[in-house]
Amino acid sequence: MTTARPDIDVSRSPRRSARQPVRERGIQRQALLLDAVDDLLTSAEPEDVGIYQIAERAKVAPASVYHFFPTKEAAFVALAQRYLADFRVLGERPAEASRLGSWQDYFEIEQERVSAAFNAHKPALKIFLGYAGASVRDFGARFNTQMTTGVFEALDRLFHMPPIAVPRRRFGVAHAVMEAVWTQGYLQHGTITDDCRQDALEAHRVYCSLFLPDRVEPRDWVRAAADRRESIDLLAARDAAEPSGT
Repeated sequence: MTTARPDIDVSRSPRRSARQPVRERGIQRQALLLDAVDDLLTSAEPEDVGIYQIAERAKVAPASVYHFFPTKEAAFVALAQRYLADFRVLGERPAEASRLGSWQDYFEIEQERVSAAFNAHKPALKIFLGYAGASVRDFGARFNTQMTTGVFEALDRLFHMPPIAVPRRRFGVAHAVMEAVWTQGYLQHGTITDDCRQDALEAHRVYCSLFLPDRVEPRDWVRAAADRRESIDLLAARDAAEPSGT
């Protein structure tokens, strides 16, 4: 094995992405390493974290880290995947149906939840908003494409949405606008402030207003849930068929 530091000389590595363990022991060892990366990013900047720092924090040999992560970016991407799996659970939390008066409310609820999750975990802020590594950016772009693919369908199950040309591209741009404002705010303040979140939400709304009316009406089943003071699972709204008779 080469003696060059793998987190610096990545051009010599035939493998760029993280190894995907299938045995329980390997899964546990990789989780231990990701815990170490997460712990390091609590106080250090991503640029200051490398394979050797991860090995030292995890109390393993650098070769053990390299076995799973050929570069530090591979470790960051794996950690980003873990964060996003945790964040996805946020969508399973019910939202009060009475808050869903139009499409703007849907995005406000989503942004409230995600920004709060980021602010509660500083390493996630650093990975997604403070780090310019190409692999992490590429992963974030691909994930955003996946996430915005079902946005129109979710909105259409909740509201009487008008037809939209290329909705995935439209909502993808809207998400990128919001994320750009968050990134600017993070770089200035080290967090997503309330002002930053409101600016991002306003920018998101302005762009969406180019192809959406100011107001769309909730579906009858959403109104009924609001009258009963019930809550709605927004993640299920993306995946489940609209209730019958609505």
